[in-house]
Amino acid sequence: MNSMKRLVAVAVLTLCASSGWAQDAVAPKKGAAFQSAGATYRVVGGMRAMTLAEGQSNDTALARVGAPATALVETKGRFILFRGGGSAPFAAAMAVKGTSTIPVVENVRTGGLGVVPGTLIVVVKPPFDAESIARDNHLELVRAFPGISTAVYRVPDGLDIQAAAATLATRPTVASAEVEVLEHFATPQ
Repeated sequence: MNSMKRLVAVAVLTLCASSGWAQDAVAPKKGAAFQSAGATYRVVGGMRAMTLAEGQSNDTALARVGAPATALVETKGRFILFRGGGSAPFAAAMAVKGTSTIPVVENVRTGGLGVVPGTLIVVVKPPFDAESIARDNHLELVRAFPGISTAVYRVPDGLDIQAAAATLATRPTVASAEVEVLEHFATPQ
């Protein structure tokens, strides 16, 4: 009987590995640490997030990316976090079977998971010119807050968002640039 159980276990692991969803059986890989809003985060390799459409079930959303229901890790606000989606670099967004997915990160201190929506929070040096920073660095200006010398930029899909933040921070017109992390979500009562 023990040899039969071992044979079944090997068969299941082989199927998981060949389907690309073997991350369920192993701990996620952790990326390099980075700072955002005073917290330290690490990218969780083998895990991505996507927006859950209005009225859409978790199973339907997972099916859009070819993931089984068992790939679900948790939902955070309008995002669904799942295992799988490849081990691409820290891409701002990337397509998995035609659906846009974003990176998942872990708060090093709390162990909580967060999502990286593909935006940078940038403190701009005077004189405040958010539009030229966007144009010169091939970013989309999402919103400018001249009163607090801050702008929010979207990084183009497929680009490494940490590298974009690091590069932007070296520009003479930029005081600081951080990857935006959404970790805590208000739940309507």
